[in-house]
Amino acid sequence: MGKKNIPENNLAAEGLTVEGFTPTDHDHGSHDHGNYDHGNYDHGNYDHSGHDHGGNPFAHAALSGVPYTSYLDFSANINPLGMPKSAIRAARKALAELSGHYPEPTYHELRQAAAAAWEVPAENIVAGNGAGELLDATCRLAAWQEAVVFTPTYSEYARAARRAGLPVRCLPAFHPDHLPSSSLLKELPTPELKPRSLIFVCQPNNPTGTLVSREALAVLARIAAQKEGLLVVDESFLAFCPEEAACSSLPLLFSGLPVLVIRSLTKIYGMPGLRLGLSIAAPETAKALQAALPPWNVNSVAAAAGSAALVEREFLTLTRERLTRWRVRLVKKLTSAAAGGTLLQPLPAAANFLLTKITSEHWSSPQLTAALAKELVLVRDCRSFPELGERYIRLAVRRPADQDRLLAALTRLTVRPEP
Repeated sequence: MGKKNIPENNLAAEGLTVEGFTPTDHDHGSHDHGNYDHGNYDHGNYDHSGHDHGGNPFAHAALSGVPYTSYLDFSANINPLGMPKSAIRAARKALAELSGHYPEPTYHELRQAAAAAWEVPAENIVAGNGAGELLDATCRLAAWQEAVVFTPTYSEYARAARRAGLPVRCLPAFHPDHLPSSSLLKELPTPELKPRSLIFVCQPNNPTGTLVSREALAVLARIAAQKEGLLVVDESFLAFCPEEAACSSLPLLFSGLPVLVIRSLTKIYGMPGLRLGLSIAAPETAKALQAALPPWNVNSVAAAAGSAALVEREFLTLTRERLTRWRVRLVKKLTSAAAGGTLLQPLPAAANFLLTKITSEHWSSPQLTAALAKELVLVRDCRSFPELGERYIRLAVRRPADQDRLLAALTRLTVRPEP
């Protein structure tokens, strides 16, 4: 796919600019802001401050006295291959040479590297301090009337919208009981939108690992266009999927539809501690998004590491090949173990993580999470997704040796007395 000029959407023409935004512009209607609140769950006797995103080995280490490096973390969906060596070298060089200077404010080198890797114009790319910052800025981008999310899904869409004063409408779409037997969902509910609505889609969806067909996303984008809205597609995990080319929303953006794509570099390139995300949008939308962000929002070390990582095409190929193979292995091992009485049954997934259902009625997700933590294995308790209750655990795809350690811990738990 060669570089294309992306037509500007109608944000500027309709006066939807950063300057035009005021919290009082939002119609809060009758939507209940409490229906998707994940902040009231206890995930291991430590405070997440309302954010439930994994096992937090540092907090477990502080409570147990065991070094955090002793924990095997299946709760965070990070590339187990780690950072590319070139990115490590670039980060070290930037730390040594650039720490005494402010970052280059336009992030020219980073945006050029992303433009070359993704074959899009650099003017359409905006850098963020992680995908979360870009989500927040997108919600402040215009006088949006509401945000629509398809649940269960990543909770930060709803949180970012509420921080911007937006009502949030949740549409059930990804409950495991209603997903297809494959990992591809061919259609999503088609909402009746208010004018100037934001629609969020996670591609592939977190926590289910389900891909959404481009045709289904195109339907949503056309609905958004009719209502002067914006479809936000979070492709933070799509780089792990061999189906990326067939399922990315960039072609929809190139066609002139109101689409904004967010991609996280920290997951695929194994550097979550550096915090780095990029968005791709129509030119006027990108300008407005940049204006909504603080200056120097990405540090020089992260920018340098990201610029180097984006060049590593062979690293991406190797990652996809190995993680696809390791995911198949983990599914087979868990399925075989579940048939023999072990605790977790995996669901179909295309991502670098698996949603698994607890097969024993004697265990709940918080009980199993706590028991595995005592085995120094951390998993993602999915009770923070209200639709899933206490029956689901999410597992990252890790190396075979790590998988064997997880399976051994699960086997030990099945032969113990029920809690």
